[in-house]
Amino acid sequence: MTEWKITPQFGAKGVASLREKEITALMERGDGMRPGYLTIDVYPERMPRYPARHFGTWQFSFDEIGDAEQVSIRLDTEGVGVSCGDKALSPVKVIQGHLKEDGLYIAYVVLAEKDTYAKLHQTQYYRHLSFSGAPVDPTVHWPESRRRNLRTVQSEYWMMKTLYEAVEKFASELPAEASVLDYGGGCPPYHPCFAARGIRYTNADVYDGQFVDLVYKADERLPLADNSCDAILCTHVLEHVKDPLGNFADLYRVLKNDGKILVAVPFAWEHHFQPVDFWRFGLNMVESMFSPFKEVKIATDGNAAQAMILFRNCYYDHVVKSPFLRNLLMRWGNFKYRLHAAEHGDKSITANFIITATK
Repeated sequence: MTEWKITPQFGAKGVASLREKEITALMERGDGMRPGYLTIDVYPERMPRYPARHFGTWQFSFDEIGDAEQVSIRLDTEGVGVSCGDKALSPVKVIQGHLKEDGLYIAYVVLAEKDTYAKLHQTQYYRHLSFSGAPVDPTVHWPESRRRNLRTVQSEYWMMKTLYEAVEKFASELPAEASVLDYGGGCPPYHPCFAARGIRYTNADVYDGQFVDLVYKADERLPLADNSCDAILCTHVLEHVKDPLGNFADLYRVLKNDGKILVAVPFAWEHHFQPVDFWRFGLNMVESMFSPFKEVKIATDGNAAQAMILFRNCYYDHVVKSPFLRNLLMRWGNFKYRLHAAEHGDKSITANFIITATK
């Protein structure tokens, strides 16, 4: 059985895509027509899927869409509209939320069966909505804010905080005319660190997407010339590729002489399938990888005691069902993490290595 699928198409990428009121979405019916709904849920990016902070839900019947291969989805401060060609569809259900704040929103686009509401496919895209009419600043309202504006109820709070501070420092030391390649950036969480300084930024990934500037094939050479990038950012990517050494060698190839690189790789962390998770990196492996570089600085994101707290937080995140109790345990764990920062010097266990170097 082939899958159902709906794929957003953007007239522009990156910041410009956040201002597009209307997109085209391609419909693929893997196993033929069936009764169901196209549902679009709109939530703020900062607290996604939180019922009290909800712009609205709009549901449209497959019957009205018929056998159309594409639909147009309009999203603005008035709500959501769907059309096929020149025909505007009437929603079968609208649930109006109460949230009307300027900022970044996620539109969850879901295909679901009629009776069971079994999910056939889900995708999402981002939009800036301004209810006040004032421009929304993309360096503030940008995807993956949980990696920049961190909260102590996050299991990986300190790990992400340490990495964000390292990326901020890395960006601050680059000249304004520099070009940076974010390798495997996805919905690039650290784009604002570079955009705020006017640095030329290219996001490369194996999946085409709303914020991807350059698409490359997994475990193959980048479609870039040798010595073409002033700087490279590669955070939590190499554990997801089959040939990390080959991929890393290609990053060395495209980096200019005297160019800067920042890499983050996990040493001890949970499996995180995006979509696959192959590797963990020991200190000797990291040292070997960076042997062709100069000015190599290898840092951990904490000591052994702090790593144990991160593991415990991760466990709570998976097994504690009560949001109140889970948040309480996370906050307590993250408070203890700070206490252990100076008490323990043992760095034999760390969640991640963060490495900066010069070619």
